[in-house]
Amino acid sequence: SRLFSEQFPQRTYTGERMGLVFSPEEIGLYDFHTDLLVAKYVASFCPETVIASGDGTRLAFKIRRELLPTGDWNPVLICN
Repeated sequence: SRLFSEQFPQRTYTGERMGLVFSPEEIGLYDFHTDLLVAKYVASFCPETVIASGDGTRLAFKIRRELLPTGDWNPVLICN
């Protein structure tokens, strides 16, 4: 997967379906089977929205269920 290689250059792609890459500034949901960016949140586009806790140790966000695949899938969850 081209997108997997871009997001995780030090890892070997082993067929992971989706990737959720997040930090206090950005959240990205990637479909590695289709090489598509499914959803993206960028904090600078929504300055009134805060996803990090006051001390910056926790993030809170929601993802619409319909953006996630149904059935059995192998996600990758990585914090940048």
